[in-house]
Amino acid sequence: MVECDNLSLKSKSLSRTPLQKHSQCYLHTSIQYTRQARLTDKKEEDSTSEYFCTKLNIQNVCMTFDVASLYSLPKLTCMCSMFMDRNAQEVFSSQGFLSLSKTALLNIVLKDSFAAPEKDIFLALLTLCKHNSKENHAEIMQAVCLPLMSLTELLNDVRPLGLWSPDAILDAIKVQSESQDMDFNYRGMLIPEESIATMKYGAQVTSDDCRSGIEIKLCQPSISNHIQILLLDRDSRSHSYSIEVSMDELDWIRVIDHSQYLGRSWQKLYLPAHVSRYIQIVGTHNTVNKIFQIVALERMFTNKTFTLEEGLIVPMENVATIADCASVIEGISRSQNTLLNKDTKNYDWDSGYTCHQLGSGTIVVQPAQPYMIRSRWLLLWDCEDQSYSYHVEVSTNQQQWTIVAERTKVACKSWQSVTVERQPASFIRIVGTHNAANEVFHYVHFECPEQQSSQKEENSGDLGTGDTSLASQQLDPHVL
Repeated sequence: MVECDNLSLKSKSLSRTPLQKHSQCYLHTSIQYTRQARLTDKKEEDSTSEYFCTKLNIQNVCMTFDVASLYSLPKLTCMCSMFMDRNAQEVFSSQGFLSLSKTALLNIVLKDSFAAPEKDIFLALLTLCKHNSKENHAEIMQAVCLPLMSLTELLNDVRPLGLWSPDAILDAIKVQSESQDMDFNYRGMLIPEESIATMKYGAQVTSDDCRSGIEIKLCQPSISNHIQILLLDRDSRSHSYSIEVSMDELDWIRVIDHSQYLGRSWQKLYLPAHVSRYIQIVGTHNTVNKIFQIVALERMFTNKTFTLEEGLIVPMENVATIADCASVIEGISRSQNTLLNKDTKNYDWDSGYTCHQLGSGTIVVQPAQPYMIRSRWLLLWDCEDQSYSYHVEVSTNQQQWTIVAERTKVACKSWQSVTVERQPASFIRIVGTHNAANEVFHYVHFECPEQQSSQKEENSGDLGTGDTSLASQQLDPHVL
């Protein structure tokens, strides 16, 4: 064990009670011991961090964060940071906040996720500066975002201190007068991978007019980059809609615009991270009637990586699956979504495929929402040695269709790779034009975007038989 008196501390401490001194000594000693031990036993470091994570409270979190930062314990540092983010105003009133080192203090208050009103942050930092007269007060107070304070606060509270130049205060007032409310870099609550649009977090529906829009108010401003909506899906209806967000219910910005696209069931939407308190969903079209109906809504921040193009997701995984709420809306099969069940082995003359009569009918797949898609992967029925011809079309509204792959003059067999320029698609239509054996077009499996699998490696010799252009190209499915 290392004696507490021999530890080199970065943080300046105020007078503490014997209990506070004992707690800090115990914390430093335990972590210093772990730091020495972790070179040979990583589990010792993890278990110590986990132990202190379970003991966090308002009174000790600042001290724990300071020490965890000092000894570079990332898990404990992260947990302390998240705890303070969610309890910012309570942390301000704790004794530990006043004894934070300058480095630790700035790491905390400079984050957008440190969710407290800017005036409260200003007053807390001012109190801390008064208790730590030797610190660089100007550097600490620069953590305050002046444009987020009201004009009255800037003139009556900030200006008399002399910590900011008159030009800095005038610049803040200019930004306020010339910017829209949603242009400000607000702070917001951050709770990763959990929906905050719930009664648990105080969210409420403030308007539920199915004709003009549905509005949700969160308990406080929060950071999000992911919204999920469950559209009414008891039948084949599809909807178009847009989503707007606001901080004050006056200045709204549109973050999702699917007004020109059709979608159904679960909508898994991604967008650049932003801070807002109000969400408004406006239905613009329903294929069945004039009412826009939502069953559920989730709003959260996710660490999952995603790519957007023209406001639409560029998927890296197959989205034409039953789990992702895709559906086969045209075509003949013993089971509606046989094409999407991922079974590429169990099919024969009687089942396991979807078909349509040549010259009439088509096969149409509807992903749950519009995506920017480049590649598609098809398995034509191949229990006998026969070839097919076909073409592939896409649409965003089921009215206007664009042909993206023309294979009507070639003999195609088994696996087909269809790769074109990336474009938005809410519907994919496959139209058979020829069968060398009979008057029916059959195929077994569909996915988009194309994925790698052992099944394709086994069948690579049959890929796009008869097509000397797109069908014979083996492409990396992750370069969409």
